[in-house]
Order: sequence, then structure tokens, then C-alpha cells
Amino acid sequence: MSRWAVSKSNWGQMKKHNRILPTAFRYYLMWTLCWCALVSACVSGKNTPRNVTSTSPSQIQDAYPVMALTEAQPAYPYPVAHTSTPHPTPTSLPQEYPEYAGLIYWNHAGQWQIQADGQVQLILDRPFAQFSSSGTQALYEQDWDIWIADLSTGERRNLTNTPDRSECCPNFWPARPEVILFRSGSFTSDNLFSAAFLTSIRTNGEGYSVLDDQHPFNGDIFPSPDGQLIAYGAGWLYRWDTQTVERFQTEGYSGIDLQDIVLISPAWSPDGLRLAWTVSADFDGQRLYGAAIFNLLAQTAIAFHFFEPVGFDGPIPNPLWSPDGQWLAIDSFAEKPDMAGIWIMSASGQPGDEFQLQPNIGGHANKDMIWSPGGRWLATSPSPTSGDVIWIYESGQWQMKEIRLDNPGRVFAWLKIE
Repeated sequence: MSRWAVSKSNWGQMKKHNRILPTAFRYYLMWTLCWCALVSACVSGKNTPRNVTSTSPSQIQDAYPVMALTEAQPAYPYPVAHTSTPHPTPTSLPQEYPEYAGLIYWNHAGQWQIQADGQVQLILDRPFAQFSSSGTQALYEQDWDIWIADLSTGERRNLTNTPDRSECCPNFWPARPEVILFRSGSFTSDNLFSAAFLTSIRTNGEGYSVLDDQHPFNGDIFPSPDGQLIAYGAGWLYRWDTQTVERFQTEGYSGIDLQDIVLISPAWSPDGLRLAWTVSADFDGQRLYGAAIFNLLAQTAIAFHFFEPVGFDGPIPNPLWSPDGQWLAIDSFAEKPDMAGIWIMSASGQPGDEFQLQPNIGGHANKDMIWSPGGRWLATSPSPTSGDVIWIYESGQWQMKEIRLDNPGRVFAWLKIE
């Protein structure tokens, strides 16, 4: 599936034209070039390499089973310049922050994790890889295929390998550890957000299945904690056991009265009893964006923080639940500064109780925030242009602490370190 491969026909043409030169002339030309190279080397003898030995790819893989660099990957989810980077020396963070162990941030070299001893370690050379809840496996997209990496052994496998179909944006399903969810279709970087469909495959590479071939979508895929439903796209739900697709019905929920409501990006609460959506609705002819929380058992809902959006590329940010289910963080891509940035809403709050935690530095959506596994901390990358700082907020207190990185990057995930 490589988009850079030379076709067999072109290679054949190259070989065909090469036969035009007489054999004797080609040998003469090769002898002349070699003689010139030898003379040049003797003149600049101090630059001539000596005692150089080569190391086989298998030996390199054994020496660096996790950090072995591979060829550059296509854009996911946005274009990222990726070049082979030497393995950097780990850097230390202040030892007074041991509770931040497990935090992962990314840069063009890959994914970095803060270890229990305060050291920062490169754990994978893929900037946007998704990690299993155990932290032992990672999923990433390469050449429009889905790959899985074993972080303990360094083994990497192409799970899809479909020449006539493209895949991107994989995710694990914690409730079904053997299932991987992603988007697939006949798309490229130009139409990624209009021609991708909900798809699944098992971690052993078997069972490739397009679950919904009728509703293309962009944005993230959110499976339910009980392993029964998958929320995605513009309000769609896929039922795993019955293999059916249905639209999430907002009618019948008390507490909200919105005109022409559109569901955009979902997020399940950790207990699976509430489903939050980024929504848009009509307010006297003006379409505003906000957030809504639907209580599936009580059939009640609240909608809050509606704003006029600012334009930006990419999918609409989804809400982000704290792992303890007490808080909901939303990334407000509002045009007005006093409505923009990261906002926090208590799960038991009412419209108007939300508050601005962090303004949008740079004037557009951050989408760089992650909760710690227990929900005590919320980490953010405050600036969309600079990655040398991470801000940490303690839940409930909301006072900010700052981590300065010697190796700049942006927050991405937070795994528990035993």
C-alpha cells in the first residue's frame, strides 16, 4: 500500500532504457567513476572512514526492541513532519512530582512517558499511537494500514494489509480487549473526513468487518464501558450483539428544550450511565455550539455553555469525562475569548455552573488535555504553538502547577504505572 513505491512498469522501463548503452562503455564509465572516487579519498584522507562495521536490522531490533524507527507515516490525524531521530538521552523532571508518573506526551520523535523515578522515556516512535489500558500494546496507522505494537517485545504487525482500502484512527475497546475499532474506506488525506466508515478487526488480524457502511463520519469512536454500544459520528449508535445501527434519540429527555439539535462528538461516562455530546442548536436563526449530558436511566438531560464558534480545521472536539465520573471537561472553540478555552462542569451541576479553567492561548481549540487514571489531575498543553510547558490542575482545587520539559511535546495520554 506504499504510496512511494515505484511501479513494476516504471521499473521495467528504467531497465529497458539502461540496455541502450553499450556494455563496454558502461564498464568504462564505471571504472572512471571509481578511479575519481579513489583519488578524492586519498586527497582528503582524514575524512575516509576506517574500521567501519555494519549492523544488521535484526541486531538493531534486538538492541532497541521498542524504539526501532520505521519509515514516516501519513497524516494522522493532521499532517506531522516525521523524520528518523536518534535516541535522545532521557531527561529528568523535578522529583517533587512523582504523582505525575505515567503521563505521556508526543512530539515528532514519538511518544514519551514520565516514569516513576522522574525519568522521561521514549516508549514508541509513533506520535499518535493509541495505547491499551494495560499499556503493553499500541495501535497506530502506517501507509493507511492499522499496525499493532507489543511494547515489551518490540514486535509490530500489520493487522489490515488491504491494498484496495484505507484505514486510520484505531482505538482499543477496554470492555472487549480482543476488538479494535477504526475508520476505513476509499479515502486519502484529501477526503479523510467524508469517506470513512466504522470498522472493526480482532487483535489477531482476523474478523475485518465494516460495521456501518451507510454513515461516513469524522471524529473519535467511543465504545461503551459495558461492551454493548459504540457511539460515533452525528449521533449514531452501533449495537454490538445485534449488529444494528440506530440514531440516538434526544426526544423524551426532560430538562432540555433545544431547536434543531445536532449531535456531533460523543463521550461515555465511566459508569456508562450517561452519554455526553458536543451539540449544536438553533437560537433565533443563529447556530451555536455547546455540550449536553444525557442520563440514560433517569431520562433527564442538561445542555450548557453555548457559544458562537470560530472556524478551524479538523473534527469537532469531544467532551472528556474524568475517570471518577465527577467532572466533564469541554474544549470550547468559541470566537469570544471569555467563552473559549477549557471549561469544567460538575457531573451534578446545572447550566451556568460551568467555569473557565484555561483560556485559549493562541485563539483556537487546544484539544490537548488528559485526565490522570484516578481523576485527580487534569493535564493540558496550554499553547498551540509551544510544547515546552505542561499545566497540571488538581480536581476540585483547580490550582495550576507547571512542568517544564527539556524535550518539548504535547500531552496525549496518561497510563497507570504499577
